[in-house]
Amino acid sequence: MGFFSWTCAKTNLPILASTSWGDSPDFTDVVLLAEGGKSVLYGTYDGYGRIEVDFRRKPRGFQPYAEFELMEEGLDNELETGAAKMVLAKHYDPSTDTFDSLGRSRHEPGQGHFHEQEFIDQCRASGGFGSYEGYVLAYHRHLPFEMAAALTPEQGKAVFAARKALADAISVERLRQVNAGVDVPAVSTMKVTNDLRVIPVGGMEFFVAAKRDRNPDGSRRELARMNLDGSGRDASVLAAAHAVVDTCRPEARTTVAFTRGGETVLEVVHYQTKAREHWYEATANGQTHAFVTPYEVMRHFGIEETRDHFNALYPQKKRKRPVIVELPVPEPEAVPGLN
Repeated sequence: MGFFSWTCAKTNLPILASTSWGDSPDFTDVVLLAEGGKSVLYGTYDGYGRIEVDFRRKPRGFQPYAEFELMEEGLDNELETGAAKMVLAKHYDPSTDTFDSLGRSRHEPGQGHFHEQEFIDQCRASGGFGSYEGYVLAYHRHLPFEMAAALTPEQGKAVFAARKALADAISVERLRQVNAGVDVPAVSTMKVTNDLRVIPVGGMEFFVAAKRDRNPDGSRRELARMNLDGSGRDASVLAAAHAVVDTCRPEARTTVAFTRGGETVLEVVHYQTKAREHWYEATANGQTHAFVTPYEVMRHFGIEETRDHFNALYPQKKRKRPVIVELPVPEPEAVPGLN
């Protein structure tokens, strides 16, 4: 399994892997809090789900292992739900930072590893982001860094909602063409996301633009524009969606069938474009959903997040034959999405 990490629950800054960024302790040294703040542990995050414990500050409420395994202790799931939190030690003040006053540790899009030094320097100078959404927009360069850092949670959610509206329009356009008998390739969710840019107009006003890769002369072409409230469209959103659909030429790398008692309850197709963009189309109960990561697939359908399930969904090499994974029979209402 590769690198994975979270953001700081106080500053929304990235928590980096010490194996990659050992010279940046202000981004690798963390404080782990659980049980409403009753359990506290200081240490260094390694990027693979382990915290090397700093015994100079005695752990409270945790078993004092030299290496604390977040996944083995079930803390990875608690971080996702907010029942546990990680804070960069540099920004943590035990006298004022209570468990309830902190935000949440969220999925870190750079996985604690894939960052440019310039971006980390900007993060260090900024001191933090006003919202998790602002951090994600800055990481993907969908917004200028300073503007992204200043976004409030409400503004960040508005930007995400506008981008999702255009992405949804693209999905609708694809289904319309398929229903009309047009041979349309599957659309990369990541491709769509990366083609939507949030552009500042003035102050804190933005519009969302969908863009193709290049015109014949090499210039970028704007396909549609939409204000954050969904008004002021300068071009047809469906026309933009049609153009974005046409730009993706993916390859289906593998199919995974999740079964119960020999009956397929979920089929997942893993796609990849030449630009190495990955996404998944999962079909259950006659409905198809698109996801960017294996974790999204597992969480949406209530599949246990084991290493075997992850490796089945995210193979290192293209497979010629479908993979069959047998799931245990759930309790009566354990997995409503797959019953």
